[in-house]
Amino acid sequence: MLKRTMKTNFLLRPCPCNLFHAVICYAAFAFLAGFSTVLEAETFVWEDYDDFSGSSLDTGKWGISYWDGGIAPIISNGQLLLAGKTRTSWNETVATARMLNTNPSAASLLSGGQAHSVLEFTESDDIHGIELFLRLPADVPQDCGVGIYAIDYAAMFAGNEQGSIRFDMDLWYGSGSPEVQVTWKNPVTGIEEQASALSVETNQDIKMAFVRKESTIEFFHNDLKIGQSPYQSMNETFIVRAVSETDSSFETYLDDVRILRKASTTWLDGTTLLLSSSEGTSETLVFANGSLSSTFVDPQEGTSVVSNLDYVLDRENEVRWKITLADGDVYTFDTSSGTGSLTDYENGQIDPSGSWNFTFGNANPRDWMWFDHYPWVYSNEEKDWLYFMPSGGTLMYFSNKAQTWRQFN
Repeated sequence: MLKRTMKTNFLLRPCPCNLFHAVICYAAFAFLAGFSTVLEAETFVWEDYDDFSGSSLDTGKWGISYWDGGIAPIISNGQLLLAGKTRTSWNETVATARMLNTNPSAASLLSGGQAHSVLEFTESDDIHGIELFLRLPADVPQDCGVGIYAIDYAAMFAGNEQGSIRFDMDLWYGSGSPEVQVTWKNPVTGIEEQASALSVETNQDIKMAFVRKESTIEFFHNDLKIGQSPYQSMNETFIVRAVSETDSSFETYLDDVRILRKASTTWLDGTTLLLSSSEGTSETLVFANGSLSSTFVDPQEGTSVVSNLDYVLDRENEVRWKITLADGDVYTFDTSSGTGSLTDYENGQIDPSGSWNFTFGNANPRDWMWFDHYPWVYSNEEKDWLYFMPSGGTLMYFSNKAQTWRQFN
């Protein structure tokens, strides 16, 4: 969790100069903090990748492969169809360019008696997370499924098929109800581990995702984390694989794919947000050079300042977005209502004492404001002081220059 308690920080020490010089000191620190962030930021942004609304696959994003009865993935009714027939009726083999670059004989090595239809992420080297929706129809045959796989092609085409799988997230039908099954190989112990299987329904879109960081990977089902492991990136390729183990015709579906990439800048850069609760606590978030700085003010405990925070940015739609910090804390924002919330985490569990709801406003991204004496804030735009005060569900401020109360927006 981001500790929001009193901290020792040179910004909080009395400055042996007048108010003008204090403002200059703060501006200098902001510049230096921004400069250091350029070198250190580990910020990531979720982006829409493909919703299959076109008539054909984008070959710049996707490679296709199929064998032993599997057929080429195609767009069908605004989603992607990965399907297969029996080997006696169809048995063509196609390898992706990435497979052939790894081993020119890849096509001749793709066999094993099980129908495969595969969609490959051609930009795998730049992907740090994938989110997508998978679906099995009501008439799915037994021992059939579709899922995300991380494959080491070099190991796969060297004959080590099992060892080539770094992890897999399957929507699988064996018997009874379909299940979400997640397995991975722990690179520290070398032991294969798995999450608890989750029962789901046919004819329902199942949301699955993973996020990989420098040394860990997390797995999600419907936005809930269901597994975590140490992780080491080793030239893996990400694919969506549909397979039937019983030589039966099958159909599976994929839709609404998003990917996570590293970013040196985000659309939030240059923005300063002032968050305020009805209890009198406030937080100022400053976004610059792909990182985040936070100034948290508690009337009882004082002020804490944390700089150069990495985050994951997820824009859900035009008015709703969220940021997730490295420690798991999640801020959600709704610009249509000017409200949001912070969900605070401690050791992977929600900490109610650190979670709060807030109203927020944009503190003029075109100019700077000085918050060290909040609720008194110095505005460079007005060249004077403002006094902030929450009032119900809004944030009000008094302009000393205009001698009037205004709603902060």
